[in-house]
Amino acid sequence: MGVQMISNIQPAGDGFTGQLYNYKDGKTYNGKMSFKDGNAMQLSG
Repeated sequence: MGVQMISNIQPAGDGFTGQLYNYKDGKTYNGKMSFKDGNAMQLSG
């Protein structure tokens, strides 16, 4: 609890880029974030 999973978010095109924390392996990756259909957030790395 209290772990920040998304950080350093910057606007990029039709979404955002930043750092994404993967709780399964404990590592942080560069990734992308966008919104689909107004209600869902999509993360990729």
